[in-house]
Amino acid sequence: MSNAKHALWTIALASVALVLIGNALLSNYNARELVAGGAASSRSRDTIYAIDDLLSELIEAETGQRGYLLTQKTSYLEPYRAAAAAIDTKVAALKPLLAEEPEQLQRLDALEQLVADKVDELRAR
Repeated sequence: MSNAKHALWTIALASVALVLIGNALLSNYNARELVAGGAASSRSRDTIYAIDDLLSELIEAETGQRGYLLTQKTSYLEPYRAAAAAIDTKVAALKPLLAEEPEQLQRLDALEQLVADKVDELRAR
């Protein structure tokens, strides 16, 4: 084999090796991005569920309080009390879900204040 053919084969093999290495690096990068995207999606889903749980507790507390006010039956206070006791836990469950997002934590602080105001309003009646 002549030196020119040998050089062409060497260049061709080196080119193929570079393409394969580049493909492997790109595949590795894409796999990492996919995993990161999946984790973010999972965290978002968990956050939505936690907010929904909090809203359900607030609705339950308000419904129990309203039932008591309308009927004066103390049995309606039990759902109110159970929900009111669970609300702080539901708010606290949101904090670790939003720990990596300072802007969302600020919104959670505002939400926490609104929730506290609502619970105070329900207790006052």
